[in-house]
Amino acid sequence: MAQNPADSIRRTVPQRTLGQQVYGQLQETILNGHLLPGTKLTLRGLATSLNTSIQPVREAVVRLAADGALHATPNRSILVPVLTRAELDDLHSARVLVEGEAAARFAERASEEDVAILSRINEDLRLAYDSSDVVKIVTSIQSWGLRIAQGSSSGVLQSAIFTLRLRLGPHLAEAMSAPAAPDPDFLHFTVHINHEMVLAFRDRDPVRARDLRRADILTFQRDLYQRLGLTHRALVAG
Repeated sequence: MAQNPADSIRRTVPQRTLGQQVYGQLQETILNGHLLPGTKLTLRGLATSLNTSIQPVREAVVRLAADGALHATPNRSILVPVLTRAELDDLHSARVLVEGEAAARFAERASEEDVAILSRINEDLRLAYDSSDVVKIVTSIQSWGLRIAQGSSSGVLQSAIFTLRLRLGPHLAEAMSAPAAPDPDFLHFTVHINHEMVLAFRDRDPVRARDLRRADILTFQRDLYQRLGLTHRALVAG
């Protein structure tokens, strides 16, 4: 019986390629809020859910631990980190700096198509808020920031912003899942300030774009903390 040539091709695909694929899948899962802080995972469980072997999962987990997105414990269990107030403060301070700069660079380089895409993402965010769909909300929020990072044309900024947002993703989902009633005024403000950023990008105004991006992050940080109860926990966690 003739051998299927594809069989030998599959056998010669480097294992690291599969590891990269698993790494990307897990990144997306964490980034978009499918895992909440404190979630416990196992290599075998992840391998089963991803329909792969343990080795590429182990490689991906090691990389995600280096990114700060997962934590491997001595007993071989894997945790989605629960960040302290101080750690969250640090993440947001870094985001203000790098995402503000990315917005300014985006304003200098953005095409009409780039601006139109951001406008559509903002509309997706408004609809997600209206539907109270946590995954859609988190995905839209992440898409907005990462699209601006991509449009900055800076590999350094893109990498930094992605890593910061990767670490923040689970807490963002936790906040959006909190029983606290959403503040309609804040949600309206978020969509409005994004619209103002779209106008700044369209006008190629980097200073205004930077200021608006920073203001957006800081006001969203305050709402995030309120929903997580961090204003009350600050003295303990800090």
